[in-house]
Amino acid sequence: MAVLINNGHVATDGGKAWKHLDYSCPLLLERAERGFPILRRKNVDHKKPLELHERRRCPVCFKEGATLRDISEPQWLIHARELQAESVASAWVYDLRHPTEKITQVGMATNLYTRLRSRFKATCSARFTMADGIPWYYDLLAADPNAELILNATSFKSRGAALQAEATLRKQLSESGWGVTSDV
Repeated sequence: MAVLINNGHVATDGGKAWKHLDYSCPLLLERAERGFPILRRKNVDHKKPLELHERRRCPVCFKEGATLRDISEPQWLIHARELQAESVASAWVYDLRHPTEKITQVGMATNLYTRLRSRFKATCSARFTMADGIPWYYDLLAADPNAELILNATSFKSRGAALQAEATLRKQLSESGWGVTSDV
């Protein structure tokens, strides 16, 4: 998962710089208003023990959440299952978005429904510690268990073509002001 940083910001306590997950984090936005632009970066700390992290975790963005129980399968996931059943595609590019917040998760999958079901289950299991979880979607579901997203999915005949389209889509959405939270 990519992280967000305030470019050029130095921690006043002399500690490590901060990393964030949420585009609407008040700490991230406050520093941006003070002239430290928000940049999306690869999480170089991924899979490292916490004591070896190069950046410290924002206490707002990295708060853990309890397992979300009794969340019904959302309509966007049902739509993914229907698309998968109707197609003989070798690969898919998906864009799972929340238009009100202008935030999206872009990815590639060889089995659309299985991949998105994994993301949904991981999101409901924990706020950010599960590999497939989407923290901003967790927050939406915690506030409203019936929160729906919009799924856009395009099929491709080859994995290579899908990977190229995924990179293009990610770039296009980022350049048009969307917060793209998928891996870099």
